[in-house]
Parts: sequence; structure tokens; C-alpha cells
Amino acid sequence: MLLAALALATLAAPPGTTVKVALIESHTNISVKRQAGVTNASLDASLPIPYRGQSPLVIRAITRPPDRVAQLSRVEQDGNSLLHVVFKEVAQDETLELDLVTLVMSTSALPSDGRGVKLCAASEIPAEIRPFLEPAPGIESKDERILKIAGEISRKDLAHAASDVLGWLGKNIQVGSGPQGALAVLERKSAACTGYANLGAALFIATGIPARILPNIMVGAEQQEHYIVEVWARELGWSKVETSAGTFPLGDSLHVVLRIMGPEAPRSSGGVPIVRPRGNGVEASFRMDARYCMQGATRLEGFELDEQDEKHVREMARAAFDELAQRPALGASISLADAKKLGRSLGSQARKLLERAGIPP
Repeated sequence: MLLAALALATLAAPPGTTVKVALIESHTNISVKRQAGVTNASLDASLPIPYRGQSPLVIRAITRPPDRVAQLSRVEQDGNSLLHVVFKEVAQDETLELDLVTLVMSTSALPSDGRGVKLCAASEIPAEIRPFLEPAPGIESKDERILKIAGEISRKDLAHAASDVLGWLGKNIQVGSGPQGALAVLERKSAACTGYANLGAALFIATGIPARILPNIMVGAEQQEHYIVEVWARELGWSKVETSAGTFPLGDSLHVVLRIMGPEAPRSSGGVPIVRPRGNGVEASFRMDARYCMQGATRLEGFELDEQDEKHVREMARAAFDELAQRPALGASISLADAKKLGRSLGSQARKLLERAGIPP
């Protein structure tokens, strides 16, 4: 009887926990022209990073004419993680089209809406988070005009604070061009995504909520870098806020994150934190053509992975990403996950995901 009961209990046990993920392809298009008298030409450009539910699985550097990339690695510059591309011999004044393509696995679950999430007093905020309570270039959170607006923002919980900030932006700021710093936007009453993010961050900070900017590529869009805000609460850590579209909360699979903006991160004179391609021995600039904008991202397919499979793929990919900083990969393509090393126990959905990303079984 006992064995029969145990057998029935085993059969009735719920299946393993699953995680919904999306496979996303992002691209950055660059024009490259070699300068005279240079033998080891290279460039550095923005790269999707491992962050929250986002893990790069494959990185490809595609050139036209083909076969012009010798190796790929990762470098840190100004607090940013960039892809370092070393070219093979390129003829003087030869112009290349370079497409940097990354296949990213990203979780799709919607995070907390912030209801009941307590906002910390300044004295309760950890030392490593406090710099995000200070003004930064383009985020003039101590200006009297911004402080006055912040005085009307609720601190009941994170949900109320986010709703008030987004509601104020939606009522008072229209889409427009010009300098994108928070004060410039406040005076002009118009902004691009950068200005919405800068002013939104300034309002959160003035309310006493740590905030920072996330440069990213919007999934399902062809456009230059996009900017959203992250806000911090002890219970949740960092939560994304789409200040342009007035949306909170945000799932990880809506944006491919390129960098995390620290308070001292460089910006243009107009308050835009874009990182342009930086050439060594080559002239490099963003490229647009009839098919693509300079950057874009597409959701290829959704998958429901076993929780352990998702964890194993994520951990392997992130370890390989970290290793790129010390050990360059030869050639123009890098697979950061390996189905064979992950073992035969890998589930069918996880194998399908890797195959769809171009990683052989």
C-alpha cells in the first residue's frame, strides 16, 4: 500500500517550473573606411549586455565585402561594455559595410507593478545606490522647478510614484526636437525619448527615488538608440519605466539593453548619451540603407523553457561573455552557449531555442 501511494503521489506531482523567454535578434549597422598607413585596423561599438533577464547567445560581425573580420573581443570604456572588432587586411580607402548582429535570450514575464512597494528614506538607501540620487549631466534634479513638480508626486508606494511621474510627463511634454537635458525639455515642453528619460529620471530623483538611464534598442523597431529609465526600491531592486510611452511595469523582452548609464557617463552637449562607433585606423559611423535603420531589433520566436534549462543556458552564456574580455575569439562569429557542453539532459524547448539561434545541437 505504501509503495502504491508513493507511486500515485509521484504521478500526481506537478511538472517542473517553466520560464517564458523570447529569442531576439538585434543589429547595429556601421560604415567603415580604412585610414592611410594603418596595419591593425579595429573599432569598438555598443553591444547588448547580460542584464536582468537578458543574455546574449550569439554575436556575429558580417561584412560586405565578406570575410574582413579577424577576431572579436570585449573592452570596457567609460564604464561601457563594447564589442572590439579587429579587421583583416583592408585595402587603403576601401569602404566596408559592417552589421553587428546579436541573438539574445530574454525572459518575457511581466515584473511587479510596484503596488505596496515601500519607498526608502535617503538614510535607508545602500551606499552603492546613493550616487543615483544625485544630479547628473542632463538630469538637473536639484533645480527648483523640478523640485516643485516633485513635491506633487506621491510616495505612497512605487506604483503611485511611477503613475504620477508618467502622468505629469504625458500631460505636459509633447514630442519634439532640440536639446534633451531635463531643464531644456521642461522649458521647451517637448522632447524625444532622451528628453523624456532625462526629465523623468530628474523627477524620480527629486522625489527621493534613485533613478538612471538605460540605453537600448526597442524590440520591433528600426531606429537609433532608445532611452528608458530604471528606478530603485529595496524590495524589487531596479525596475524599468518607459517614460516616452508612459508605461510601467515593463518586461525585459521589450528592449535590448546596451549599457547602464552611471552618473558620470559621457553625454553629448545636447544631453544624449549615445555611444558612436570608435575606430582605430578606420573611420566608422552609423549606416542606414533601404532595408534597415542604423539599429533595430526583432522578436524571432517565443519559448517555454524548463527553469533549470534556462538557468544553465543563461549561466554558460554569461560566463562566455565575461571571458571575451580576456580571451578574444578568432573569426567573425561567437556562440556563447554550447548545446553539447550543456549535456543530453537539456530539454527539447531549450535545444530548439539554441538551434533557432544558429547554435548546432
